[in-house]
Amino acid sequence: MYKTSPEQIGFYDYHRWAVDPRDFLTNALADRLRASGDFAQVKLYDGRSDIDYILSGRLEKLEEIDYEGGVKVEVAISAQMVSLATGATVWTNAVSEVGTVGQRDVPAVVSEMNQTMGRAIEKLLTPPPAPAPIKGN
Repeated sequence: MYKTSPEQIGFYDYHRWAVDPRDFLTNALADRLRASGDFAQVKLYDGRSDIDYILSGRLEKLEEIDYEGGVKVEVAISAQMVSLATGATVWTNAVSEVGTVGQRDVPAVVSEMNQTMGRAIEKLLTPPPAPAPIKGN
């Protein structure tokens, strides 16, 4: 589906997702975390308790927008990491990214969604810059 205005949506007749977007996002996040080298092990949760943290999240928005002067895609994701030992949330973040589609066709929309999702994942997992030190008098 795609948005033709803030209040209306349209539907493609014969186009379906090849991969569930939630599964794609889950696997992309796990791959990115593995590649970072910041964790001893990253695996998809299988219900076992031999883990230290659980990362959970939501695909808040994955939309094609066909109004306001062109075709755009919007991706919004949120995530949190919880310590299994204490139940405390040790990290949380939410991001939104918008990308502009170069051509008005399905392959171009899919390509831009993929690129925008990649940028959103990087933004989600990138720590914020350290605050500048306060200078004394």
